[in-house]
Amino acid sequence: MSRADQLLSQYRSKIAKSGQWIAIRRYSGAAGPNNQGVDTLTRAYVRYFESKELVGSIAQGDLTAICLVDTLGPMLPIMMTDKLVTGFTGFDVRDATPPMKEGRTRFGKESAIKHVMKRMPEGRLIAIEIHAVG
Repeated sequence: MSRADQLLSQYRSKIAKSGQWIAIRRYSGAAGPNNQGVDTLTRAYVRYFESKELVGSIAQGDLTAICLVDTLGPMLPIMMTDKLVTGFTGFDVRDATPPMKEGRTRFGKESAIKHVMKRMPEGRLIAIEIHAVG
């Protein structure tokens, strides 16, 4: 088994055990109140930074979400103009896809994406780590 396969297996296990639903929201067209954006759902391992980790560019409310690239489909590549959405209706229900209305999750918290890091062991893209600002 290659190192990439081993890490992919570890990510899958961690997400299955303690992951939650997140959405990547992509806006298109002109900015304004009519531009609602469209959400792509995926499961991810989400971690909020602790107060002792608030150094450098990390601020209170920042979080990271690690998700597998094979679950993101046409959303790749993640862009800095996209938004990370957490805490919406049904985000914590493991075995059911959260409800959506008109292509969006309901009652979630939208966070700005600060940085996207590719997880590429042995040159193979397997996961994306999204650092978002609360």
